[in-house]
Amino acid sequence: MTEAIAEYRRRHVTFLQGIAENLERHIRGHLVGVLNIDRVTARAKDPERFAEKARRSDEQGNPKYAKPLTEIQDQLGARVVVYYRDDVDNVAELINRYFQPIEQKELVPESQ
Repeated sequence: MTEAIAEYRRRHVTFLQGIAENLERHIRGHLVGVLNIDRVTARAKDPERFAEKARRSDEQGNPKYAKPLTEIQDQLGARVVVYYRDDVDNVAELINRYFQPIEQKELVPESQ
């Protein structure tokens, strides 16, 4: 497990951060001219968070990930925030033309 964590740390510095920056620019390019976009961000999973996730166990106490470098899918993440709830579906449809989401969350502020 420690080898996988060390390798992730190396990957994070050598290319994952750069890929996240490129991904953010790429997504922004697909959203040119789309109204009501608050922000677009992309990030590489923090090495400490990766290590924490890689060390998780299942209900029986066995390691949850035998090969964390290939099994942990959220090593890169992107977020598009829109101003209005009505814009979520339109932006999601546009983004989903180019990307296959692993996970989608709709977060709505408490002060609606």
